[in-house]
Amino acid sequence: MLIVPGLGQGAARAWRWPLPVPSLVGWGYRVVALDLTGRGDTGGAEDFGGPIHHLDVLAGLDHLGGEPLAVLSLSLGASATAGALLLADRPRVELWMDWEGPSDREIITAGGTRMAPARGHGLADDGWWRPREPARAVGHTGVPWARFQGRRDHAQPGERRHALRMLQGAATGSLPWFLLNDHAPSQVPARPRWLEAGELPRWTLGTLRLSLPT
Repeated sequence: MLIVPGLGQGAARAWRWPLPVPSLVGWGYRVVALDLTGRGDTGGAEDFGGPIHHLDVLAGLDHLGGEPLAVLSLSLGASATAGALLLADRPRVELWMDWEGPSDREIITAGGTRMAPARGHGLADDGWWRPREPARAVGHTGVPWARFQGRRDHAQPGERRHALRMLQGAATGSLPWFLLNDHAPSQVPARPRWLEAGELPRWTLGTLRLSLPT
């Protein structure tokens, strides 16, 4: 399993949340957490989920070898993961778990009020933003997608539109299946149930399998 941390996170922090890594190891998974370029102990300029980070994720997948893989993205790690999965050898990646990742430029910048991820580019600059908007990519990766979303988002409390936009992107694509929290696979619920603080979807509490129900 490959863990892709978010902005301001390194691999060391990724071991602690949201899934209990010791449990994953106990269930037989080999777990690798990435330090993307510009994060953690990796040098270079922060790419905010762009093409450099896509290649970082591909390198992490290659490091894990040829066995079936799961990817867990944390927060803005969703941008790096989405771009990478569009390029990856899809049959090897059997599950993408997305923990509260932002969906698009509006959410990434909190409506234009946090412009560091823009690196000087305006919100109308499609050349910068399109590779960094996972809602555009999620339905076209060919990889089953499972979203973890709390009632109180870790980065923008009260913001949940990103989860719904990602869900719509998944639903309008061609994925084998997708799901939000504990809802049934491949359904877009009219009234989503959000996770409470410290809660995980029930399907993660047993021995996590890559072959979740279709």
